Amino acid sequence: MITVEQHGSVTVIRMARALFGRPLYWTAAYLVDGLLIDTGPVCTAGELVRVLDGAQLQQIAITHSHEDHIGGLAAVRAHFPGVPVYAARAALPAIEDPSLLHMQRYRQLVWGVPSPQTDVQSLDAVEDVIRTPSYTLRAIETPGHSRDHV
Repeated sequence: MITVEQHGSVTVIRMARALFGRPLYWTAAYLVDGLLIDTGPVCTAGELVRVLDGAQLQQIAITHSHEDHIGGLAAVRAHFPGVPVYAARAALPAIEDPSLLHMQRYRQLVWGVPSPQTDVQSLDAVEDVIRTPSYTLRAIETPGHSRDHV
């Protein structure tokens, strides 16, 4: 299940696993000026790609390595090959090997298990700054929800 809302120049893409037509848990991705922030879970990856079809996607930033934020990465990358992906250095091991997430069964059922992803660049490579044609965003470490959160 996906809903899309426009807030000025920001497209908010809310995603959830649905059970009998009702969402279990919501997560979100944001499309801002060619930058996709997070990719949602595996269970909504196909819908996300349909929502993004026709978008001028130029780069992807991952806020942290939880399955509801990285699960759609494989599908988005397949649809938009060559688009650079950035994440905190601490997030890279789990993005490359999702078994490191040690997902409980309910997480696997609700969100799905992400596919391993390679060639994700550390935000260090861009000095923690992502630039779009209209915006400059600085990644700031905000551990708490997860140790690798930015």
